[in-house]
Amino acid sequence: MVERVRITETKRGNGVKRDPAGRFLLGTAPGPGRPAGVLEHRTALIGAVTPEDTVKVMRVILREALKGRAWACSLFLDRILGRMPVSSEAVDETPDPDESFL
Repeated sequence: MVERVRITETKRGNGVKRDPAGRFLLGTAPGPGRPAGVLEHRTALIGAVTPEDTVKVMRVILREALKGRAWACSLFLDRILGRMPVSSEAVDETPDPDESFL
């Protein structure tokens, strides 16, 4: 059976109309979009970086990660493995004393 959701307009201080689940209501105008010139700047920056530059930067990040720098570990793994999906649900990260990790 399909559950019907009653849609009521809500405004969150910025004038954007959403339903109770936070989704945009039909007819809501889109945002302003990407600022002018961003694509050209990105293209110019990518053209200025060589593959050798990329390798050098990743080596520096890896060196810092191996020193135990958390920011470098996170950045390195995000680039190698891809970002982990973020859940919108609260997660209890309290370790279970009865659970063995090995």
